[in-house]
Amino acid sequence: MLTNDEKAAFVRDGYLVKKLDIPAEDIQRAVDLTWSFTPPSFDRALPETWTGMVEDSCHAKTISQRRGRVKYRECVRKEKWLVDMIFDNAEVLSVVDDLLGAGLAGPRQYIRGLYPNFPSPTTKKRGHQGHMDHHPFQLGVNIYLSEIEQDGGGFVVWPGSHKVMRNAFAGKASVEKGPQLQSMMEKCEAEIAPIELTGGPGTAVFWHHRLLHAASTNYTRSVRHALLGDFLRHDFEARADEPQGADMWSEWAVGEERIVSAA
Repeated sequence: MLTNDEKAAFVRDGYLVKKLDIPAEDIQRAVDLTWSFTPPSFDRALPETWTGMVEDSCHAKTISQRRGRVKYRECVRKEKWLVDMIFDNAEVLSVVDDLLGAGLAGPRQYIRGLYPNFPSPTTKKRGHQGHMDHHPFQLGVNIYLSEIEQDGGGFVVWPGSHKVMRNAFAGKASVEKGPQLQSMMEKCEAEIAPIELTGGPGTAVFWHHRLLHAASTNYTRSVRHALLGDFLRHDFEARADEPQGADMWSEWAVGEERIVSAA
């Protein structure tokens, strides 16, 4: 159960970090599965071999071209034990109930996928570049499956950007990119200091669907392993293109007025 302070932090910042008690064997199994999709030339014990062409769910590019970021989606999306790591996890469901309303969230029947972030030491250091997701959902969860240190490919957020970026879309969860999207992202990047979230296996980041975010470039010698999934209220996708009202929290169990009244 979330405290009022945690709920208020989510409303203010658009994200919340929690440590989940996930069995070590489940985490290792997910990491092993991730490695099973990598090219045969990738030796888990030798970071210098993690180079060259990689084909994932998006395209075939070299590790350097994709700046280390790999996404295994369709090949794992309906793997039941992976789905259960998110959608049958009591700690996850408790957070979701507190944010979206008890029993109101309809989980996907599939996860987003396994997202390893390989070292990319030759990538020139620069400021983080944020992006927005364009499929209907309300609450994302990013679960670390490995130890993530600074500059280790962790999840990057622009706190409070969800309050700005919601206005870049016509509807509550519409996916069409509006003409003002790019300028609003640039505004957030210029005015809000990004935070790279670190943590060990089982660290979970819950985040608002309109939060500007990114994966940092991994300058370490370890792979950042993560498992991603989504939640949304049962009728939210069907109402995705409804105009946004003044209260951005009308489809949530939290919000400025609710937090104040509960304090």
